[in-house]
Amino acid sequence: MVVTLWQQPVSRLTLSNGELHIWYADLDVSPEVLERLEQTLAEDEYKRAVQFVHLQSKRRYVAARGILRNILAQYIQQAPEAIQFVYNAYGKPSVSPNRQQLEFNLAHSVNVGVYAFTIGQRVGIDVEFVQALDEQEQMAQKILSQEEYIVFSQLPPDEKVMFFYQHWTRKEAMMKALGVDFSDLKLPVDKLNTLQLIELKVTPGYSGALATEHLPDEIRFLKWTST
Repeated sequence: MVVTLWQQPVSRLTLSNGELHIWYADLDVSPEVLERLEQTLAEDEYKRAVQFVHLQSKRRYVAARGILRNILAQYIQQAPEAIQFVYNAYGKPSVSPNRQQLEFNLAHSVNVGVYAFTIGQRVGIDVEFVQALDEQEQMAQKILSQEEYIVFSQLPPDEKVMFFYQHWTRKEAMMKALGVDFSDLKLPVDKLNTLQLIELKVTPGYSGALATEHLPDEIRFLKWTST
C-alpha cells in the first residue's frame, strides 16, 4: 500500500515520461468556488449535473468535473473552459487534441475526489468510502471471482468489509485503465496481469487503487486547493 502525503503543487506543473501525478481534492468547496468551477463546464457536463436529484450530489459532481478542468489546464496550458473532451464507448474521457499524449482518470466518492495523470500509458483510478453495506454479500458475489469469494466468505465480519472494498477499487481501477465496461469485474485480480496495481491510502475511511501499464519512475501526490 502506498501511504499518501499530499503536497501543495509548485507554481508551474510539468509532467515527464515515467512520472505519475496523483491528486486529492475535497469536493465540498465553498459556494463561491463552486460557482467558478461550474462556469468552466461544457454543456454536456452541465446537463449531467442538473439531472442529479440530491443537491449535494450535484454540487460534488460539478466540483469534481471543474477541478479536473482546473488541473488539466495547468498541464496543457489552456483555459479550463476551453478544454474539449472526447469519450470512448464506455465513457472514459481524454482531451482533444492530445498532442502531449496526456492520459488521465478520475474518481470520486462522497466528498473525496482523486485524479491520476501520466504520459503515454493507460491509467485508471478508483476511490470508495468504506462502509458496511446491507447488500454486501450480494455485491460480493457479483464483483468477486469464485476464488476470491471463497476467501471472503471465510473472513470474520470486521475483515470482510475491507477485503470487499480493496478488491472492488482494484478491479474498477483496472477496468478504467483498460477503458472497458465493468462486466469483467469477476475476473481475479491476478488474471489482469497486463497492468501494474498500486493500492492507495487516500484518506482515513476510504479505500483507493490505481492501475497503470508500467510502474512509474516517480510518483507525486498533490493536493488541489482553490487558491
